[in-house]
Amino acid sequence: MEEANRKIAQFSKLQNDLQSLILQRDNFSKTNAFLDKKLSVTTQKLGALEEGRRHDQNEMRKMKEQFNLIDRERLFYKSLSEKLEFRQTDELENLNQNVRNLTEHEKDSKLQIELLERENQECQHQNRQLVSDLQRMQRDLKSIMAVNEEYQMQTQQFKEREGQYGELGREYREKLEAVKFERERIALKEEQFLR
Repeated sequence: MEEANRKIAQFSKLQNDLQSLILQRDNFSKTNAFLDKKLSVTTQKLGALEEGRRHDQNEMRKMKEQFNLIDRERLFYKSLSEKLEFRQTDELENLNQNVRNLTEHEKDSKLQIELLERENQECQHQNRQLVSDLQRMQRDLKSIMAVNEEYQMQTQQFKEREGQYGELGREYREKLEAVKFERERIALKEEQFLR
């Protein structure tokens, strides 16, 4: 009788362990879905920053081309001013004004180029940071996937064990019935003996 009770207790404990494993599997699935979503958002941010960096590079190239054009125009007007230094004062003043305007424009262009270069450096830094974060998350995801595969294998093993435990439970119940039957038979014999 004690052996039957001990086996029933073992069977109950195995059922509790199985329920605990099912709960752990559900929590793991939720965590995996959260990490997948976070990885997707980070990838989208990385794409947006990469697009912004390419846009800034194009803008900087255009500004440099414009600067080179302005510099050529400045040199042209400077050369022209030197050639026309003996001409009328009004014409010379106008040309000098154009040169001054172009010089100011050149300064503004240089400032804009420096600003774009700083912004480009910041974008590159952010891009490197995001790439590092993405690589770290990919490593974490691989680890999680490996754990998930191991968990699925364990789940399959537990399912197989559950079938075995079901069979054992059936055998235990049959043995309990036999024990009860034997006890009743013995009690009946005792009762007949006492009569």
